[in-house]
Amino acid sequence: PGTDGTVWSLLAAQGATGATGPQGATGPQGATGPTGATGAAGPAATVTVGTTTTGASGSSASVTNSGTSSAAVLNFTIPSGPSGPTAAHVVSSGNYSVGSNDRAVIVTWGNSTSSPTITLPDPTANANRIIYVMAGGNHFTLSCGTSNKIQDGTGTTSSTSYALVSSVLFQYGYWTLICVSDGTYWYVN
Repeated sequence: PGTDGTVWSLLAAQGATGATGPQGATGPQGATGPTGATGAAGPAATVTVGTTTTGASGSSASVTNSGTSSAAVLNFTIPSGPSGPTAAHVVSSGNYSVGSNDRAVIVTWGNSTSSPTITLPDPTANANRIIYVMAGGNHFTLSCGTSNKIQDGTGTTSSTSYALVSSVLFQYGYWTLICVSDGTYWYVN
């Protein structure tokens, strides 16, 4: 104690901060809040058909939206189908080149002095194709524009040798020929 009666205490210097203690457990989840107010109704979505276009044969069909997500305008592209085969082409005058869709050619004119030429297409572009050539009592010549691409199995050019030829004259009537391409030659029988 001091002479005047006050008490003095001794203060110690502050020590270093101690280490942080472990984290406590997570408290319980709070209560779910109230449901919010219902929002205003949005505009009704619409879907209309726009254009319909014919696409190339063999292409894929497609649908595109030229509108928006809520006002769709659908445009369709639909591929065309392949051309169908021609049932039969009748040759009633002149020469004839077999078309890409012909399955049969019927010769209805020709005689011993004048006969049409039926020209087969290039066999290399017609693998696995079959063409029927029929003539009822008429003369005709079967030809191929590509040199020596007909293998005649009818015995017309030779009864013992079936050499490759460019054309064959069928000078007797009532022929029904089956012409088959293997992608290299036309085999005729």
